[in-house]
Amino acid sequence: FYPSYMGGKTYVYAILTTPSGLTQSLRITLYVQKMLINNISSSGYTSNVNTDTGKAVNTYTITPFNANSYSLPSAYTVTFSTWKYTDSGFATSAGTESKKINYAPVTMPSDFEYAFNSTEKTYLASIKFGSQQRVYVEVKMGTWTTSIPHTENPYSSGKNAYVKTNVGTNTTTSTRPIAYIGYAYVEKGKKYKVEISSLEKTYYLPKFKGGREVTYVLVPIFGVMVDKNGTVLTKTEVTQEIKQILDAQGIGEFYQIGDTIPIGYAPNKADSIGTKIEFTSNRG
Repeated sequence: FYPSYMGGKTYVYAILTTPSGLTQSLRITLYVQKMLINNISSSGYTSNVNTDTGKAVNTYTITPFNANSYSLPSAYTVTFSTWKYTDSGFATSAGTESKKINYAPVTMPSDFEYAFNSTEKTYLASIKFGSQQRVYVEVKMGTWTTSIPHTENPYSSGKNAYVKTNVGTNTTTSTRPIAYIGYAYVEKGKKYKVEISSLEKTYYLPKFKGGREVTYVLVPIFGVMVDKNGTVLTKTEVTQEIKQILDAQGIGEFYQIGDTIPIGYAPNKADSIGTKIEFTSNRG
C-alpha cells in the first residue's frame, strides 16, 4: 500500500470471511497527509528544494580530478513540508518532518558524459526518494584546461614489479591518474590484453606461480579521470589518428577504429597518450 505523497482521501478494502465461507467487503477511508520535500542534506551535498517544482536550489559540481565529486550522494536526511488532510481538505499551515534515507538512486540524463571541457556543461539529474517523489538537481561538469605532465619511468620491473597509477598530491581530492593499455605474455606464450587503472599511487602486478616471468607491453595514458572503484570515466573512441599511434607503439592489434580506450586531458587529446614501456615481472 503506497498512497501518493500528494496526500488526500483514499480507501482500503477489508475482506471478512465467516467460518461458513460467506464474505463481506468493508471500505475504510484513510486521510493521507501531503508530504513534499523541502530540503535534502548529506555529507557531500545539501540544498533546499522548491516544493512546487521539486527542483533543488543548489547546483552540484563535478570537479575533474576530485574523485569525491564524481557522483551525487545516495544517502540523505530528507526534510518534508507536511499538510494534514481532513474532511475540510488540507491544512493551510504546513508542519515539518525529517527522515533518514539510506539509499536514494540517482539517474543522470542519457547525454551525460565525463569529459574535459573548456566551458561548464549543465545536466539535470534526478534523485528518487522512496517509492515516488523525485528531486531534480542541476549537475555541472566542471572545466579543465591544464595539461598533465608525462611522468618519467612510471614503472618498476622485477620481483616487485609495479606501475605508477596516480601521481596526484591526494589520491581522492587531487588525483592525477595514469591508465595503461596494452598486452602481456608469460614466457613467450600467448599475448593477452591488459588495461590497468587505480586511484592508488602504485599498482602491483599479479603474482604467478613458480616465479614465471611475465612481460608487459603497456602504453600509459596520462591524466584520466578514475573513480574510487578504479574505473576509468574519461574515454574516447579510437580514431584514425589514435589507431596510428597505437600501431606505432606496437599494441595496435588489440584496438580497432571505433573501439573505446581511456583518455586524459591534452589540448589534442591524443597527446595524453605516452610512450610504450616494456618490462618483466617475476613475482613468485
